[in-house]
Parts: sequence; structure tokens; C-alpha cells
Amino acid sequence: MQLIFFVPGIDETLRVGGKGKLSADPELLASTEEFGRPPRAVLSIAVHKAYFHCGKALMRSRLWSPDVRVDRAVLPSISQMIHDQTKLGEPETQAVVEARYKTQL
Repeated sequence: MQLIFFVPGIDETLRVGGKGKLSADPELLASTEEFGRPPRAVLSIAVHKAYFHCGKALMRSRLWSPDVRVDRAVLPSISQMIHDQTKLGEPETQAVVEARYKTQL
């Protein structure tokens, strides 16, 4: 498994590689509680290697530049995209999705 960590505004990234395992161990879940609620599962990673990447690609992409940001209104909501892929449930607008983000983890 590979993870890459981004910090908004910073061009260098951290890549971590290792073996991952999902756990529902109550003690682990309790240790990661946020806003009074534990997660449903925890991803534990046995890190085999970790290293930084230089920022050249992010600098060329201008990822953190506000003048190249995509207007959220030009894309369908995540709910609509999932519905289009799976045909499950009813799609929600982006406003409904964002409102739920504020009240649910």
C-alpha cells in the first residue's frame, strides 16, 4: 500500500509505503474518537519506507494556485457521480452533501 500526504500550499509531499490492515478493535477506535464519535474502522499501517518527493510536479501543475482552481459548480456532486456509477439511492445536490459534511463525520 502507498499513501501520499499533501499539505495545502506546500509543494513537497511525503510518500509512505507499507502493509495496511483494517481494524475494528474497540480500543483503537476509542483512541481515534473525534467530535465524541469513534470511527467505524481504523487503518493501521506497518511502514516499510517513507520518503519526501520534491515539489517540481506540483509547482508545474500549479495545484495550489487559486487562479487555476476548478469551479465546484462545473462538476456534478459526489452523490450524483456515485449514483451515475451504481444506480443506487437518489442523487443529492452539492449543497446537501456539503451541509451533511458539517454535521456528520
